[in-house]
Amino acid sequence: MPRILVIEDDEVTAREIVAELGAHGMAADWAATGCAGLERALAGGYDLITLDRMLPGMSGIDVITALRERRVDTPVLMISALSEVDERVRGLRAGGDDYLTKPFAPDEMAARVEVLLRRRRPQAENRLRVADLELDLVRHVASCGGQPLSLLPTEYRLLEFLMRNSGQVLSRTMIFEHVWGFHFDPGTNVIDVHIGRLRRKIDVAGRPALIHTVPATPVAAQYRDTGPWVQAQPADQLPRADWWSLYGDPQLDRLQQRLLAHNADLAAALAHYQQAQALFREARSGYFPQIGAAASGVRQRQSDTAPLRGATPAEYNTYAVGAQLSYEVDLWGQVRDSVAAGRDEAQATAADLASVQLSLQAQLADSYLALRGLDQQLQLLQQSIDAYQKALQLTQTLHKGGIVSGLDVARAQTQLSTVKSQWSQTAAQRAAMQDAIAVLVGESASQFSLPAQTTSIPLPQVPLAVPSTLLQRRPDIAAAERRTAEANAEIGVARSAWFPSLTLDAQGGFLSKDYAGLLTAPNHVWALGPSLLLDIFDGGLRKAQVAAARAAADEAGAKYRGVVLGAFQQVEDNLALLDRLGAAMVDQQDAATAAQHALDLAMKQYKVGAASYLDVVQAQTAALQAQSGVLSLGTQQLRASVQLIRALGGGWSRGQLAQKPAHGGGATAGG
Repeated sequence: MPRILVIEDDEVTAREIVAELGAHGMAADWAATGCAGLERALAGGYDLITLDRMLPGMSGIDVITALRERRVDTPVLMISALSEVDERVRGLRAGGDDYLTKPFAPDEMAARVEVLLRRRRPQAENRLRVADLELDLVRHVASCGGQPLSLLPTEYRLLEFLMRNSGQVLSRTMIFEHVWGFHFDPGTNVIDVHIGRLRRKIDVAGRPALIHTVPATPVAAQYRDTGPWVQAQPADQLPRADWWSLYGDPQLDRLQQRLLAHNADLAAALAHYQQAQALFREARSGYFPQIGAAASGVRQRQSDTAPLRGATPAEYNTYAVGAQLSYEVDLWGQVRDSVAAGRDEAQATAADLASVQLSLQAQLADSYLALRGLDQQLQLLQQSIDAYQKALQLTQTLHKGGIVSGLDVARAQTQLSTVKSQWSQTAAQRAAMQDAIAVLVGESASQFSLPAQTTSIPLPQVPLAVPSTLLQRRPDIAAAERRTAEANAEIGVARSAWFPSLTLDAQGGFLSKDYAGLLTAPNHVWALGPSLLLDIFDGGLRKAQVAAARAAADEAGAKYRGVVLGAFQQVEDNLALLDRLGAAMVDQQDAATAAQHALDLAMKQYKVGAASYLDVVQAQTAALQAQSGVLSLGTQQLRASVQLIRALGGGWSRGQLAQKPAHGGGATAGG
């Protein structure tokens, strides 16, 4: 049955479309806003989308543009009351496959949908592949590692939905609506049952788990404060690696490269990641038997009064050489869960490393932009010093001519000295900021300097997607999620202690009292057999260990939810800050223009004796404060944009967990 996504804000029209599609044998889901529709469309599983043009929050053009930029090729039938030729052309060129104007005949709408579905079928993919898991969409069969899987029809639909949305977090509601076709009932555990069955069928011991469950966290359909300056585009439009290139500053680019190569904190994080990788390999060694070899030569003497001594001599030699093999059979999954926990911790530390790197990069960009803001403030203060010096000379000349009193000269001198003091204080702040940058790039502050640069840096347009994508974009969220999975695996390790451990042992070698002829058949010895060990009474130790593991899993889940909610807060805070700063900048620029005009008038009137120098002083102070405010707001906007990019995860994505770190932080750990 074809699945159709209806994105329409008018409820009456939406119900009409859904009913007509249902009458033609199609299942339809309804989204009332552009952001909600985009989120569902990106989740996949739909054969066609009907899209209204005029939607609240995010227009239909923005939705189709975002889909095509994400390479989502689902056919889109645009339905809109905008019937002019140029509007229809705009919709089709944005990525629409057909355009239907309102009001429309329901039969015609359904016929257009059927035509688009027919056109899509020959191009439909025949196979889905994730790792070594493969799904044949034509024959409806699945295989894992080349071995066929026996799946029930519902399990097959569930696996297909998960594979089509590989790498994305899917809510229970989305799974219910796409797989079962009805709304989610919080009281049922049917999803847990089917997910558990799939895990047992597709997860192979020694390989990474393919299905991960994360704690439920509330996710909004859209951000509250987006502001007019933010483009509604997918988050992966941020540069994948060099996100700071948005600011177009070559000096910042060079500093970021030096940070990656020489920062001490980054090198320490890399070493911690390497430790986690080594511990994972240590845990994985439990899958294999342990083989050892030994050789010995001993001369010893027995006690003359030893019991059961017999006729053996008091002194004799013993020579032995042999090997032993020991293998613990993983009947209850202890080794498997230990390996899974080790892998999850290694992936968590990889995300920690990415989080440290992102934090340091954002700190460097923030410090650099603050430094450039101080350069601009120093330039403004120097220009004020030059202007006030000329004003002082003017008042001194007028005073010598007896035109003005010495009070004017004193006021002019006060203004000049005050601004010089401000320049010195700002220069001290710049020096401190420059030293902080030196530490970030791993250099001595005594040998590091950055030339002054007063060129304005434009405020970048930061691409923004729906909030649910943030779960895939932030490394700290990925680290928290992996530690949740690790804690769940540790529960399995603790529970395995309730069951007996089975070990297979084999020993063999040669033993003799004479060294000559040691490796001969008569001296051959061996032993072979299993051993079973089970603790009968432990005073509640195993029960306490399982309870501790479960509590640790609950703790990890709570921390995950806290990290997710904190991430959303950071995005919202910086969006709101940028929105308000943008409005404040408009007013501040108006204030600076008015203050400069007032200063020009005051100086003109003072020169002709129509105003006192007190009026000039007040105008100078107001103009300097207003112009300084413009520069300060500009710097605040740039720094807030850095924090927004950091809150959005920079250019990181969850897929990078499987990749090795690609920076040179470890190369200088000892330097």
